[in-house]
Amino acid sequence: MSLFWLCFSALWNQLKRKDPSRGRNLFFLLYVCVQFVFGSLFLASNSKFTQLAFINFRGFPGGPSAYEQKMFSIGVDEISNVSYVLANWLADSLLVWRCVIIYRDFGVLSWRIVFAITGLMQLASYGKYRDSSIPTLEVF
Repeated sequence: MSLFWLCFSALWNQLKRKDPSRGRNLFFLLYVCVQFVFGSLFLASNSKFTQLAFINFRGFPGGPSAYEQKMFSIGVDEISNVSYVLANWLADSLLVWRCVIIYRDFGVLSWRIVFAITGLMQLASYGKYRDSSIPTLEVF
């Protein structure tokens, strides 16, 4: 909450001034707000799912761990998983953008190589979550 407020207030104060980077500051203000919403959704829904597993249904056969594996598809857990994945994708995209900004002055070839490598890693992270909603009983 405090990190969100620091970023929000700093970006809001910069938006009040008329400078050429107003559009970029507005984008980052929106980005910070969206990340805050995703983080809040994740925290609230994950807390509720943990409450369900360890308090409300503590007598579930197999214990809380079995409850979490069996009830992975209930709405509160889906909200948690989706908000986590979307926030992770947004954070990874920001890191790709930062790598491009850092390496853009090293020449055209190095900038393109860095963008290709980080972009491919970003695309690979999209595929990583494709089958993660299917539970397995394997431990390793």
